Amino acid sequence: PITSDTGISRSQFASISTIRFLISSLIYFIFGKLCQKTGIRNLAVIGMLTLVAAFFILSIGSKEAVYMFYVGAFFWGFGSALTNNSVASTLVNNWFNKNNGLILGIILAASGVGGSLFSKIVANNIDKFGWRNSYRISTIPIIIAAIVIFVFIKEKPEEKGLLPYGYTGKAEEVSTTEEILTGITVKEAKRTFTFYIILFYSFLAGILTNPVYVSVPAQMSDKGFGEIASTTT
Repeated sequence: PITSDTGISRSQFASISTIRFLISSLIYFIFGKLCQKTGIRNLAVIGMLTLVAAFFILSIGSKEAVYMFYVGAFFWGFGSALTNNSVASTLVNNWFNKNNGLILGIILAASGVGGSLFSKIVANNIDKFGWRNSYRISTIPIIIAAIVIFVFIKEKPEEKGLLPYGYTGKAEEVSTTEEILTGITVKEAKRTFTFYIILFYSFLAGILTNPVYVSVPAQMSDKGFGEIASTTT
């Protein structure tokens, strides 16, 4: 819908994804430091507000102002990096010392279900209100989520006088969640073969998935499928 309406080329529009993923990958390198300085809750709220700005900027892009798409992509990459699964996994590790994997799995499953449902909603919005308004409408649930997180989320159970779920030690031994974490250090992890296997797997997964799901809707549209069917897929 965007390329048809504005007249920009597919390659120009594809650059949005390139910029987005590039910015996100750079932010990931300093994600840990940002968490320490800003706090995971504040970081998530900042990320969501950045996404709101990104979608509004993308909604005013045009062939004459194609650079607005690239500016929006920059903010999109920045915001998505601050609201990714790393936020959820950090909170889970803070609050749960038992069944971490199960809890995180449930959360990620919810993310998949939410993505499936909202894909349909966004597709209907594009069909009824146009892609520009669809971008703007999509900011509403993001703003609501940001407010809920800021008001209700506590980064650590100690903030409410609690201990992490499953912690079996003495309460006086816990001053910060980091003290009860187990495992190896990052320096030690980098010396293992497993670390590089996981890194290589993640690299391949990025190559195989991201370019595909970004380009499939446009290909389906070319084949004659409607906007709703293409976007929902």
